[in-house]
Amino acid sequence: MEVRHQMLRNLDAVWDSGKPAYGFFIVEGLGGSTEVPSEWQKFASETVSTKALGGSLPHRSETERAAFAKAFLGVTTWQKVCGALGIRFDQLPETAP
Repeated sequence: MEVRHQMLRNLDAVWDSGKPAYGFFIVEGLGGSTEVPSEWQKFASETVSTKALGGSLPHRSETERAAFAKAFLGVTTWQKVCGALGIRFDQLPETAP
């Protein structure tokens, strides 16, 4: 398939389970910034574009595709997640054990 976004594939895999499904990206902010890098903002927008939804989910109706777009919550940074949870980002390990 020419267009097949992994996030939409993941949502599609659980869509008919009857359980709520949501997806989002967590990325590292540049230089410790809490701001989402512009390339990730663009990628998140493209993930729910008409082209991506149609190309990734040709077997789904327009109504279902609109629901998939709503189930994608966007993108945030690890720095914001850590801040919200009261975790010091600078004390996280570089890699998982």
